[in-house]
Amino acid sequence: MQKLYEVRIVALMFDKINDSPVIILKTIDGEHVIPIWIGMFEANAIGLEMDKIPAPRPMTHDLIKNIFYYLDVNVSKIVITDIIENTFYAQLHLETKEWEKIIDSRPSDAIAIALKTNAGIYVTQEIVDNSISSDKFSTMLEDEDNVDDILSSFYSDDISNIEQ
Repeated sequence: MQKLYEVRIVALMFDKINDSPVIILKTIDGEHVIPIWIGMFEANAIGLEMDKIPAPRPMTHDLIKNIFYYLDVNVSKIVITDIIENTFYAQLHLETKEWEKIIDSRPSDAIAIALKTNAGIYVTQEIVDNSISSDKFSTMLEDEDNVDDILSSFYSDDISNIEQ
């Protein structure tokens, strides 16, 4: 079984250069930062949940949470498992009294569901290996006037080539 690292959401930003929201995760030990580009709808759902703003009607992730609740399914954790050609992969770990299942998911949907269900968010060693050190990220934030320049430096294959 591979080692997992718990992460927390530290920011939800907008990358104007790539016209896309970016969720910034940080390992609990504070040593690694993982930026993940996500879709606008998922960013909206995550942002509302982070700010504890209820939607006037159930959104997709609320529906999923409600289905899990009524079927007595627990989301034990979500794991961001892999990055292949700049695409992140994730899994929902579900359990009931009778079974445990792992379901493939986009990271943004998995994170939104984790927030809705209070499940832990984890990343694998491979994701940590492709992250940037938090000291380097903090230095970049201090040295740069434009957050977009920082985010664009992560884009494409560059994320695995940043000095750690």
